[in-house]
Amino acid sequence: MPTLEELRKKCKAVGLSAKGNKTQLAKRLTEAGGPCPPSSVESEEDPMCDAVLATKGNIGCEGEMTIDAKVTLGLALDNEELEVQVVRGTVYVGNRRGLDFAEVREYFRIIDAEITSLKQSKAALEQRSTALQEQYKQVRERFLGTFRRDILKNATKRDYDIIKAGNVTAHGGDVAVDALLYEGVHGRHDSRTFIELYGMTPSDAQKIQHKETIQILNTHAGVRADTQKNGSEEYYRRFQVFIERFEQSDHDMNYLEAVPPTDLTRAYWDLLNCERYEDSTIV
Repeated sequence: MPTLEELRKKCKAVGLSAKGNKTQLAKRLTEAGGPCPPSSVESEEDPMCDAVLATKGNIGCEGEMTIDAKVTLGLALDNEELEVQVVRGTVYVGNRRGLDFAEVREYFRIIDAEITSLKQSKAALEQRSTALQEQYKQVRERFLGTFRRDILKNATKRDYDIIKAGNVTAHGGDVAVDALLYEGVHGRHDSRTFIELYGMTPSDAQKIQHKETIQILNTHAGVRADTQKNGSEEYYRRFQVFIERFEQSDHDMNYLEAVPPTDLTRAYWDLLNCERYEDSTIV
């Protein structure tokens, strides 16, 4: 319920007498505006509404704009119909242009809330992604350690500790992630292990973004680390030729589009079409 002072101000605003108690003033306002049935937008929690009036004014200096705004707003109040509208649970009363601005205001509130929610979701996903990355790095560490233990026969205590620390083991290459394991002071230092698997150093491997080349390197690592089957000598020979041609081309990433085909292009297709294992077909 409005206060006595608020009712007096409303009476004065519409040219009515501001004398009397709250009941008299409320009755005077109701009679001046016609019958006023109970509103469906009343709220017991917040009995107040936002009054919004908007119009266009001329652009000029600050003083002129202020005076013009007072005039045009007064004309809008005198000549335009006022409406009541609920926007996202908030009650507004005003002219049509003012209510349009109220809708925009509420729209931005919704957008701000959604942005905040998305930021929170993004932070949670990044936190989970970081945890998963660390877990996957441990899986890749076990792949390298197992290769040293089972194939190279030169596993270190660190390799054995890593192998024992988990029960998830990778069975194929992942040159991009494995190369990252050699970064920093606490990274791996057995570059020869990496070269045995991928044919190049970790630092060179990090420069490669070409999908087909990455797949070739990962496939070789999987064959090289396989403890159940032996890679064919011809496959290993062709892989070595591919690596040599790749290095000679200064790591050209466009060799599959080369016209005419280059030595690197031919080396790629020769390797791709080669039997990987002894006494087997291409897999």
